[in-house]
Amino acid sequence: MIGIYVRVSTEEQAKQGFSIPAQIRECRKLVGKREAHVFVDRGISGETLNRPGL
Repeated sequence: MIGIYVRVSTEEQAKQGFSIPAQIRECRKLVGKREAHVFVDRGISGETLNRPGL
């Protein structure tokens, strides 16, 4: 099983093309047809380890 972890910390990032769906699409290209589970954190800073998706 492969895990895909995506997040944005601000709405501005999402507007600039770093949206959750865009990140998932890019990650899925990398893993190909292998099964993967997606973990998502929205509006969470990368500075904290207290992220539900992690």
